[in-house]
Amino acid sequence: INPRQVSSEYMLTSMLRCGLCGEKLTGKYSKQASLRYYVCTNRKKHAVAGCELPFVNAENCDQEVLRVILDDLFSTENLQAAMDIIGKELSGPYEQQATTVRILEDQIRKVQEQQERVMQGYEAGAYSVTDFAKRMEPLRRSEVELAKKKADAERDLDQQAAVIAQPQMVLNFARDVGEFIKHSAAKERKQVLKKFVKTIWVHPGRVKIIYSIPLPRDAGKSKNSDTELGPPGDPVSPSALLSPHTRG
Repeated sequence: INPRQVSSEYMLTSMLRCGLCGEKLTGKYSKQASLRYYVCTNRKKHAVAGCELPFVNAENCDQEVLRVILDDLFSTENLQAAMDIIGKELSGPYEQQATTVRILEDQIRKVQEQQERVMQGYEAGAYSVTDFAKRMEPLRRSEVELAKKKADAERDLDQQAAVIAQPQMVLNFARDVGEFIKHSAAKERKQVLKKFVKTIWVHPGRVKIIYSIPLPRDAGKSKNSDTELGPPGDPVSPSALLSPHTRG
């Protein structure tokens, strides 16, 4: 990776946290030395009294984090090992989530049946217009809320299904993301990294990366869906239910 590709901005600022005090790291430029640094916000505000984490050379940090991501996180062996672990972890939650979807579907059906009964009562003259509106409004609100919960639950279920039932698709997509990171400009690379790198904890002399496996957009959609996988440049959507993994 050409260092000039990442020198145009502070690529990791939104992901870096101080391993000593927990605060975010921010970018700092030294005109005298013509160097970019990451510095703990506590140290930036209060000097060493605020935090003792040394200034981190941004060029070196960016390059090392990219090396770990491309050589370690995206290696076939590590991705497969992570997929195996996650698949086992998700087998139980997947069934629970499927049950949640079925329960929400049943609740929506019952609300719709209530709406139908109110409509029949109104048509039979049992309710005035005002009474009809008062009875229907909460039922409609309830249906909308349940439908949103169902959509969220189905999305999580789809993403879990992608990991459990379509591991090769996920592995191929992760490799595509890695290739995109290799060849993209700094701004694009940063946006992709933010989608699956949760936190980078910075300690004196070392970093710890907490991440999720990148998943395609709409991963796990049914075979009848006309949704296609997004190209590497599209937003990467890691499942919120995946257990974070760590590389130091």
